[in-house]
Amino acid sequence: MKRFIVSLLVAAFALALLLAVWPYRLVASPNVVLHVVDEGGRPLIGMRVVRQWDTSEGQKGEDETTTDAKGSVSFKRIEFRMSWLKRITKPLVIFVPASCGLGWEVYGHALFNIYWPRGYALRFDDRTWKKADATYENREGIHIYDPSLASNKDYIGLYVFNKRADFEYTITLYRAR
Repeated sequence: MKRFIVSLLVAAFALALLLAVWPYRLVASPNVVLHVVDEGGRPLIGMRVVRQWDTSEGQKGEDETTTDAKGSVSFKRIEFRMSWLKRITKPLVIFVPASCGLGWEVYGHALFNIYWPRGYALRFDDRTWKKADATYENREGIHIYDPSLASNKDYIGLYVFNKRADFEYTITLYRAR
């Protein structure tokens, strides 16, 4: 029995050591390419796009660019490394309810503010977008804050939460009538 307990303790120590050195990649923002076009598919050039990102680990930052001749902007992946031991034990320390599920407590959040000239609007169709409180959400996990509820109508906020996969997305702006 004593040998079994010693073996169990050695195995637990070995597992903890392995988890302490095995890296986990926390993605604050994946590689992103955004295209901004008008209702005719023509690129909107010179549109300011600001990316803000943060993690539950306290890292955060902001960068900005403008759309090029193709109406596109791209942002590079931002990720951090942490040990799997921290990844597993942090929810226990901060008492995150199990119902939230693994991945809820250690997250990356990226917000893209897309500034547009006056006279444009967005349209959300029911087949592609689902209204969820103050945002619209599509099947790919892209959220857009409801522009009708925004106090500042000069930009829209597009965000992704816990999205690790790189993505490309086209935003179509319509002339307001």
